[in-house]
Amino acid sequence: MKGHIKISRSFEIGEVDRRFAGSFVEHLNRCMYGGLYEKDHAAADQDGFRGDVKQLIQKAGVSLLRYPGGNFVSSYDWKKGIGPREKRKPVYDPAWQTIENNEVGIDEFAAYARELGCELALSVNMGTGTPMEAAELVEYCNLQGGTQYSEIRKENGAEEPYHIRLWCVGNEMDGPWQMGSLDAKAYGAKFRETSKLMRAVDPEIELIACGSCSNEEGHNTFGFWDRQVLEEAYDQIDYLSLHRYYGYDVERELLYPRKETIRDGAAMPADFDDMLTTVESAIRYVKGIRRSGHEVYLAIDELNLIPKRIYDSNGDICDVFSQYEAVLYGGLLCVLLNHADRVKIHCQSLLVNENGLITTVRGKDAFAQAIFYPFRDAADCIGGRVLLQNAVWDTVETEHFGRKNCGISACVYAEENKTLRVLAANFSLEEELELSVDVEDFGQVVCLGRTELYLEDYTAGNTEKEPEKIIPKYYKDEGKRNSDREENTLSFLLRPHSWNVITLKTEW
Repeated sequence: MKGHIKISRSFEIGEVDRRFAGSFVEHLNRCMYGGLYEKDHAAADQDGFRGDVKQLIQKAGVSLLRYPGGNFVSSYDWKKGIGPREKRKPVYDPAWQTIENNEVGIDEFAAYARELGCELALSVNMGTGTPMEAAELVEYCNLQGGTQYSEIRKENGAEEPYHIRLWCVGNEMDGPWQMGSLDAKAYGAKFRETSKLMRAVDPEIELIACGSCSNEEGHNTFGFWDRQVLEEAYDQIDYLSLHRYYGYDVERELLYPRKETIRDGAAMPADFDDMLTTVESAIRYVKGIRRSGHEVYLAIDELNLIPKRIYDSNGDICDVFSQYEAVLYGGLLCVLLNHADRVKIHCQSLLVNENGLITTVRGKDAFAQAIFYPFRDAADCIGGRVLLQNAVWDTVETEHFGRKNCGISACVYAEENKTLRVLAANFSLEEELELSVDVEDFGQVVCLGRTELYLEDYTAGNTEKEPEKIIPKYYKDEGKRNSDREENTLSFLLRPHSWNVITLKTEW
């Protein structure tokens, strides 16, 4: 199989935003308790958070953390999670039908994010919550003092405000499973009034509105919901959120019956690209009919595949991403990079254990899942400029979606050190891919090498017993010069079902 991409410095899509390497934390299963937070663990700090997990988060390059939900937020009362821990009462969580012990709340997590150097995107309850309660949370977090809730924050040990800029106004409000779900017009009106109260407290905040939580067949509000919400509150919205989870295990469906198989992997990036293009069109449409100068960007604040599940040595459920799922996730990241003009926020979902970048075992070491590595590769692109490609790919046959491109790539140029990164996935399960990279207007180009994420058994993943079964390998691959006449066209042989990052040093 063959692929050919031609790149020019003259055609840029956009800059990779500092918020592109985000992840998501929710009080769900072992994401928080038994994941990030395990107060009896040998590596736990004085606040109960695991130090080994913190180290992995920093190694991944996570720049943004969305918290505390997710479905959890739509019935969450943040006021019950503040104050002295010994005085906090457990409450019933109707979203996940569990008991929330409230050991971790806004204060603990804000301090945690600050320690990690991550920006915090804080979600407010738009299900059972009110606009006034959302404004009170802004007051608690962002005002210096002299008001009821800012003084309560000080009493709780945080003298200085958290200065949280980014706020998610609800979660998946188009989903009938959501506590307090609304139709698009009702949510748009509630968002508009909530934004008014929140910005009255702090006019500098940025707000994310709920867009579609899926474009799957069966989710009939997709597109219509986005347009109607935008029509209700366009000028108050800074970002519109989208959620998407892909998978090919029919026994692990989320919202709707799943038909995909592993032979449909190549169709996932194409579907995701269609989803983004549809919602971008809705944004442009509403901006046009309102004759607005305001821009609305996209926040893809929940994105992942659904991996298989096993049990660890403690009998806890453990999600394991296969090597091929890491390749597919890398392909989805390429789609996002190629929409960098509109996509400014990306949050992998979730950070730990539940579909996690990182897996923990109670009382034992934490380790990285296979998707950790394409995430880190994308995080390394922050600040770079995504370049438009003229790309031609051979195709592979999928089981349910016809023929699709056998690969995908994204090209990111870092001007400060004159390097060009080519992130590329080969979706074929059997065939190698000869990728030709034409960089003729970059002057003399030298390949600094290539990293590859590959294992012959593409169904294998990192587990407690083999935590480093899948790790990237570095090759001093200089590429093949096609001919003297094409000295700046380099060819690379990408193995089947592999994820690759090629680094080129340019003359200018």
